[in-house]
Amino acid sequence: MSLNKELSRIPIDWVNVFAVITPIIIVGGGLFFSYSIDNIDKNIQYISFLASVIFGISFANAIRHILLSKSFLLFSQSQNDFISKVENEIDFNKRSNTILSMISNNSDFDSLEQYAKWLNANRQFGSEIPQLSDLCNWQRSEVNKFLADKAGECKEHELVIDNAVKELVTNTTLLTDVPKKTVIAVSFEDTVFWKSEEGLRFLDAHKSVINKGVEITRIFVIQGGERKDLEIVMNAQCGIGINVYEVEYSKVKILKPQDCVIYDNVLVRRGYNNANLQNDLFKMAKLLATPSVIISELDKAQALIAVSKKWEVCADD
Repeated sequence: MSLNKELSRIPIDWVNVFAVITPIIIVGGGLFFSYSIDNIDKNIQYISFLASVIFGISFANAIRHILLSKSFLLFSQSQNDFISKVENEIDFNKRSNTILSMISNNSDFDSLEQYAKWLNANRQFGSEIPQLSDLCNWQRSEVNKFLADKAGECKEHELVIDNAVKELVTNTTLLTDVPKKTVIAVSFEDTVFWKSEEGLRFLDAHKSVINKGVEITRIFVIQGGERKDLEIVMNAQCGIGINVYEVEYSKVKILKPQDCVIYDNVLVRRGYNNANLQNDLFKMAKLLATPSVIISELDKAQALIAVSKKWEVCADD
């Protein structure tokens, strides 16, 4: 009894059963037909029997071809599912390795831990006060968008310095640490900076860089009443060995000049005035190392030099 129950649990593949039984029925039917008719010629009996056999075999092969096609399709689907799982596993491993590499650095792990704590606290705050749930969701979305933007900047070899004081300090550090051969700079809307104590200290840093054999070229794009103040600045820079050029903004407006420095053709710093900063001394900056950007800024600098006038130290200086 138990054997019958076990056998009853075995699934029956009716398609395969049909593929086996049908040719037998066809052959048997042909054989019966051949020998059931009286006074039929022996040759016709043989031909009828042979035809039924051939038809039965052909029919069986057709069914098996369908079954093989079905099996191949199932195999292909299984293979695609397997490949998809492997790709997901690889992606998961990459993400895991990224996290593990962060954990290997204590300071980065602390930052990651603080972010996780903030996420949990934000979600809990929203659940405790349902009226603030949407606001908490919005805040998490904004933070995640900010992190995604920063990740995108690094991926594209960009780094934004949106702290004015940090940008001012970094400006000097980049000048002294990055270039080994050349620096090409465009000074635009920098009059307040060059007249300040920070500007004078920055000029002193130029001296040490020039003494190391680095060639520095600076193009001053002058607007309106800036000339008188900038003449003193240009004299000072020319006097320490900087290749100084000057050009009126109206002549190069089409080139859309902006504050920019190119270090050794490997790094570009673009400076931006910020409307939120009340002091014209400070700027924001973006550092870029993309070859296409570097080439574009070099071309623009060469175009500015082509229409600029080389500055010489005043005779009475």
